[in-house]
Amino acid sequence: MSNLYNFPSHFVYWEKIKNHKEIKENILPLILEHSDRLSYTSDESTIDYFKKYKCRTDFFSKDNFLNNLFREYRYEDIIIWNTIDNLLAHKDLKISHSPKESNIIKIWYNVYSPGGYHNVHTHGYSPGFSGIYILDLKEKNSTTFFNGGETFLEETFELSDVEEGTVVIFLNSLKHFVQPCLKNRVTLSFNINSPKITKN
Repeated sequence: MSNLYNFPSHFVYWEKIKNHKEIKENILPLILEHSDRLSYTSDESTIDYFKKYKCRTDFFSKDNFLNNLFREYRYEDIIIWNTIDNLLAHKDLKISHSPKESNIIKIWYNVYSPGGYHNVHTHGYSPGFSGIYILDLKEKNSTTFFNGGETFLEETFELSDVEEGTVVIFLNSLKHFVQPCLKNRVTLSFNINSPKITKN
């Protein structure tokens, strides 16, 4: 028996969406139109956020715009649940527990202008997953994941080769950031809560 035990660690999983072109054609114009309206209907602190990060987002909005859009076009399964099912079935995934049931907490979009970025952050520490769907990208992807802790365990993982039309899934406690982009970019983000878990 080995005298070294490695705890299951964070992971990053990505998968291309087969009918991405159709999805982009249907919802990108609607998202851009909605984000333009936010520029003059949001409160002052939200506008300041947009200016600071050069990114318009409906994260702070209460109108459930993206939730309603996903339901209207029936994209929830295609983008979120099918991808998570494929992740959990992956032979190389090393997690100690598998979710028994899950539900969507929040879905939002991010419309980046050139120079747009986000600092290191997580999507929370409740049991569950987070995801990013890269809806529109005209350059190398600048999303970077950061596994912190002791100095000799720290590492970053860049998704520079991950293309438009890809969904990225990770534990919502995994730190990540977006390096400044050079061109316009649109992503959809979501948080999934998995309150009940069961051992494999």
